[in-house]
Amino acid sequence: MYQQPYTTVETLLYSVATPYQETQQNISTLISQPHSFSPSSFYQNPHEKKESQEKKYSSHVHVEYHFDPLPFITQPSRFVDDAEPLQHYICSAFEKVTGHAFPQDMNITVCPSQKFDELHHNLTGKRTEAMLGSILGFSLNRRGFGISELFIRAGSLAQVMLTIGHEIGHVMSPPLINQRSEEAKAYAFSIAWIQTIREHHIAQLQDHFDVQPALNGVHNVAFAFVKNKLKEGNDPLGVFHSLVQQTCEV
Repeated sequence: MYQQPYTTVETLLYSVATPYQETQQNISTLISQPHSFSPSSFYQNPHEKKESQEKKYSSHVHVEYHFDPLPFITQPSRFVDDAEPLQHYICSAFEKVTGHAFPQDMNITVCPSQKFDELHHNLTGKRTEAMLGSILGFSLNRRGFGISELFIRAGSLAQVMLTIGHEIGHVMSPPLINQRSEEAKAYAFSIAWIQTIREHHIAQLQDHFDVQPALNGVHNVAFAFVKNKLKEGNDPLGVFHSLVQQTCEV
């Protein structure tokens, strides 16, 4: 089985406006070795200059309000509250989806709910209690200008792995101006992520996901867009790339 080398490090977390130093005792942060790929023009917005992108995107915070992994999950799995035991699974899934090693410019933190809520409040200025605890992940997208940070609420292995895949889909490129296209971009990557986990039996989750859930009639324009593209015979990663390149939009 493939195993990607990795290093666990302790870092400072940064909010949008001012540096925020957080005690690291209960936080596991994931990065890869130096041989991973660098941001390329393929993942940049082709319609904007680099200076304009840096001004707009270097401190962009994405808070995941709309993504619900539960319809995609078919059965229970063990509880996880730390990224370190998942490093091999994350790196393996990422390489198999993208053909590249896990990038140096992406950190992943999985932590218990209380710590997650504290980080969310300090980094976004908002409290998750007001959102009924529905936030399972959020990210700071610094694609091309720094290290993007992903924060994931502890939960079942299937839920955490799927939320990680969805958030990676957000930070793989600078955020799109069209918010529905931005969500569709993450959904498309999520489907590719799930398919890869199932095909390669990653973390023994091959029987835990459904890539075409009905979502019980929930109105989700972004996912409906991706689902229709898949019905037309498109590959999910191809849909992701088209959205990043802005050759299609929701």
